[in-house]
Amino acid sequence: MRKRIGIIGCGNMGSAILRQNSGLLVFDKDTKKTKALKKKYRVKVAFDNQELIQKSNIVIVAVKPQDIDEVLKEIKSVISDELIISIAAGITTRYIENKIGGQVKVVRVMPNIAAQVKSGITAICKGSFAKNSDLIIAEGIFQSLGKVVRVKENHLDAFTAIAGSGPAYFFYFIEALTDAGKKVGFSERELLYFVKEVAKGSIKLLEETGLSAKDLREKVTSRGGTTEAALNVFKHERLNEIVRKAVFKAIIRARQLSRN
Repeated sequence: MRKRIGIIGCGNMGSAILRQNSGLLVFDKDTKKTKALKKKYRVKVAFDNQELIQKSNIVIVAVKPQDIDEVLKEIKSVISDELIISIAAGITTRYIENKIGGQVKVVRVMPNIAAQVKSGITAICKGSFAKNSDLIIAEGIFQSLGKVVRVKENHLDAFTAIAGSGPAYFFYFIEALTDAGKKVGFSERELLYFVKEVAKGSIKLLEETGLSAKDLREKVTSRGGTTEAALNVFKHERLNEIVRKAVFKAIIRARQLSRN
């Protein structure tokens, strides 16, 4: 049977999926948004969430966590054998299963912002009633946005803290490096170019040499040189400990926001 994908919620992630997949049915309570998407991507717009469920085999719920209860309440009476793929952060598969009732098939996914440029990494896990074939379907959808990995649901909070929030950590370091460069006379435009090229080159080295980050760091650090002087500051200020604390804080917050 031909699979038809419906998307509830057309924010950043919902729109990213639309850009990479054709023939989708969408619904968003913001009618201005759906009109713009209909014109841009030629998607079909459902009258409401219930119509979307009735006309779809696979339903991607891409709403904010605070809107999930309203959506689940609306679709509960029309759910039958559809696969529900949830992007709502912190909302567990068990929570969705309990809210809808029955043996509803749920796959939970956690993408990151780089999915918008097809370079994301998305973690997926399945609920109690979903099958391995349902995971394969979810993988197929999100592979159009980057890499996909399967994780246990109890590891999803840690994945969120590292990979979901991870781009922000790199952006923050780029901001700090740029700010430092301004102090010695470079323009912001020059610095952004320098730092972007450094970041791209560093990732390419990791990918193509097969060496670890530690190995590469040691190769570029000459005894008594400039790099060693800078790294000694990081060590003295305990950068490793700061990063560890930050990641653990993000995990704790993810657990606080989670609804079981």
